[in-house]
Amino acid sequence: MCTQNQLTRRERKQEQLDQIAEVQEDLHTESPKVAEAIFLANYPDQSPSFFRRNYKYIISLTPEQLAQVIGYPDPTGETATNNVMKEQVAV
Repeated sequence: MCTQNQLTRRERKQEQLDQIAEVQEDLHTESPKVAEAIFLANYPDQSPSFFRRNYKYIISLTPEQLAQVIGYPDPTGETATNNVMKEQVAV
C-alpha cells in the first residue's frame, strides 16, 4: 500500500515528465530559432551551442531519458516559453 507522500511524489514526477514531453513536442513543431528559445527558456543552465549540437538527440529521447540526461526543466520555464511565443507573434 502506498502512502500519500509516495503518491504525491509519483504525481509530481509524472507532471514533470508531461512537461518535458510538451517541451519536446514544441521543439518538433517550431522553427529552429523558436525551438532553441523554448529549450533555453526551460533549461537555462544549457548553452545555445549544446542545443544546436544535440537537437536531434534531444527530440529523439523519451521524456524519461531526457530527464536522466539533462535533468528536469526549470519550473519557471513555462512563463519564459509563453513570453518567447508572445514575442514571435508580435514580430
